[in-house]
Amino acid sequence: MYVCICLAITEAQVKDVGRTGTVAPSALIDVLGLKDRNCCGRCARQVDRFVTLAWEGAGEAEVRPIGTARLQTQTSFA
Repeated sequence: MYVCICLAITEAQVKDVGRTGTVAPSALIDVLGLKDRNCCGRCARQVDRFVTLAWEGAGEAEVRPIGTARLQTQTSFA
């Protein structure tokens, strides 16, 4: 379903952005281009729907706040 007609942004696209860890209103506005001159601005003013969808996407992925990433080590026995 489309959540922004002006930019043809779908719910699935917003969830995909959420899976990358982008869930803050200002970040969603920037990443999705909701302040683009080709957009009417309604979505930027009502960004709560986008935040909800982004968090749904984030819940489908393993998202960690910055600074809590696990270190991965690789042992080589060459």
